[in-house]
Amino acid sequence: MVKSLKYHNLIILFIVLVITTMLFHFGILEQWVKELEHTGLLGIVILGIFFVSTFTAVPAATMLVMMSEDMNIFIVAVFAGLGGAIGDYLMHRFIEDGLAHEIEAVFRKMAGNSWKKFDHIIHTRHFARISLVIGALILVSPIPDEIGLGFMSIYHLGVKKLFALTFGLHSIYIFILLSLAGLFI
Repeated sequence: MVKSLKYHNLIILFIVLVITTMLFHFGILEQWVKELEHTGLLGIVILGIFFVSTFTAVPAATMLVMMSEDMNIFIVAVFAGLGGAIGDYLMHRFIEDGLAHEIEAVFRKMAGNSWKKFDHIIHTRHFARISLVIGALILVSPIPDEIGLGFMSIYHLGVKKLFALTFGLHSIYIFILLSLAGLFI
């Protein structure tokens, strides 16, 4: 039934955002993230998956900082980076499997003839390279990963390269975050 709707990926995204907001508002997400503290390295990987999502980044980062107090921060950063790469891969699949095309269709309707100029710029080799750099910079910033992955999808990076890149970027970013947090705790 959902596939028969014109913009089914946008509808799914909207529903997920609403549900996540409600779970966050009622404290359910935060409580669930706190339960992961007792699961060791698997919990760190799961927290890494949640670290890359807009709505779960803050509780996941808090728990990673708390877990790094009792563990080696390098190990926490690597396993959380692995989780971040998994989370980014899942988001990338969702974007590539139709969400990007639906967003493009909506923009085409809204922009009319102006879209042709913009579309031409997007599909140049130079813009694709720049979009990869912009996307990577966004991944190592507090800006939501969804935006960075959107930029990176313009470059059409292969799955293995995307996974390796996001794993490295998230591991470094989380290591820096945990190191800075260690200075203030």
